[in-house]
Amino acid sequence: MTDKVGRGFVIRADASTVVGSGHVMRCIALAQQIHLRGLPILFCCAERPGHLGNLLSLAGFDVALLQPLDLEVNPIMQHRDAQATCDAWQKRGVCPAWVIVDHYSLGAPWHKQIRTAGPRLAVIDDLAERPLACDVLVNQNATLELHQRYPDLMLNPRAHLLLGPKYTLLRQEFSEIAGRIAQTKPSNPPRALVVFLGGADRDNLTMSVLEQLSEIEQRGSVHVLLGEMNPNREVVQAWCATHGFNCRLAGEPLGDLLVETRAAVVACGMFAVELQALGIPCLLVPLSAIQFRVAQHFVHGGHALALTLEALRSGTTMLVLLNRLLARPWSSERRSPVALDGAGRVIEHLFEYSYESLSAS
Repeated sequence: MTDKVGRGFVIRADASTVVGSGHVMRCIALAQQIHLRGLPILFCCAERPGHLGNLLSLAGFDVALLQPLDLEVNPIMQHRDAQATCDAWQKRGVCPAWVIVDHYSLGAPWHKQIRTAGPRLAVIDDLAERPLACDVLVNQNATLELHQRYPDLMLNPRAHLLLGPKYTLLRQEFSEIAGRIAQTKPSNPPRALVVFLGGADRDNLTMSVLEQLSEIEQRGSVHVLLGEMNPNREVVQAWCATHGFNCRLAGEPLGDLLVETRAAVVACGMFAVELQALGIPCLLVPLSAIQFRVAQHFVHGGHALALTLEALRSGTTMLVLLNRLLARPWSSERRSPVALDGAGRVIEHLFEYSYESLSAS
């Protein structure tokens, strides 16, 4: 550790109508753990539509909005983004010991420039498809074929790899929700059905699900969640009001609803991971190659079934699969494939890494 390094944390993650909300939501889990330890935190987010800066501010975190750059086209833009991130923490008076980045478009050029500025760097990744110049790598997914790629991708041979579901980044409230679910009596099982097709849902897959669910009874038990950046939000809200479905924003507190949730139809993003951590049965709709791999893991875990985009749009199998999921016996005692305390485990590892590095210097 150099004399440039302090005790704070900077988190670089984006949400938008294009990438959705999952990267920021799982970084909030880390920020909560940092806050518990009394350390300063600064979120740096590109000012794109749906950036969730207001949500982060309401949660009590300092936020710096950065100029959005076309990061994937020109590596020079990654250097500019790294400099903007450094400028933001210096302007805020934060002296970070660690920078945490959760962003598929920020690779080795960005990583190297941040580390040159002094802090240690932790990268959160799911893809294992680009070189990484970090001190710690976190991949919370149970995708062993991807985990095996990382040794050849790490430009820092001393980098620590934190791989697998025990490092899942869940916010604090999910431990409390899990405790409430465990107290539910078998004689009074939950009945609600939750629908969430991602924070952005640009293709309005939500309506594809709802039109099929309109054929079932007890519509009042269906709860539709919409991201703030969903471009079809008003249309879906109006449809729900007409057809007797409940509708709310995904960013609102959901504890009471999740305790009453019997099953969910969800994109296989971060919310699906959270539901699986709670043992809530899910009909998963993978929206990318990595989501397909994650969905297969959860299907093998016994609390999920998978529905392809083609099958969803054709309207031929969704209700069949959902009925199959609901026919399974309900129990409040479920073994979850996802750890509830992964975020705390990651932060403790960062502290241990810093201590070991200081001792070795």
